Amino acid sequence: MVYFFLASICFILFIFSHVVTYRLGIICFENWKLILLALIWSIFYLLLAFKTNLLAFSVVKLEWSSYVCYWLFILWYIGEMTTIQYSSPSMKILKALLRHPEKRIRTQDVQSLFTDQEFIIDRLDDLVLNDHVKKDGSLYFIQPRGKLIAAVFKIYRAILGRSLGG
Repeated sequence: MVYFFLASICFILFIFSHVVTYRLGIICFENWKLILLALIWSIFYLLLAFKTNLLAFSVVKLEWSSYVCYWLFILWYIGEMTTIQYSSPSMKILKALLRHPEKRIRTQDVQSLFTDQEFIIDRLDDLVLNDHVKKDGSLYFIQPRGKLIAAVFKIYRAILGRSLGG
């Protein structure tokens, strides 16, 4: 239990240090900088564990599972951070509703929140960039990776009882 507590404390310190460095403009959402920061806290974890003789190298014990948990927390955090960079359409709508004095907006107001550039073209560019689709002139063709992603989402949404959408 002590080891998991130590790993959790290091993870919380990692998040706190990311918040501070983000506000200072040092680390935004660059994955390599986040991994470097995580490595620093990982070294802190190991140094503290050695100093207090928590870890024994002779046999791999459960102490290492907390270290693995720390890195799983870090990977989860980095995965979540990469998605926060982009404002979702739903979030834009909710923010518009919250800003409106009557907490309601018309359909036309919602449509005015989005441009073709950010709503359609940016998404197509993202699909091309990630090799989900291929652009040939003005036509887009789905790639094997795109088919795989669509199949995974189709299965996932079927389990939830929802259609694929679109």
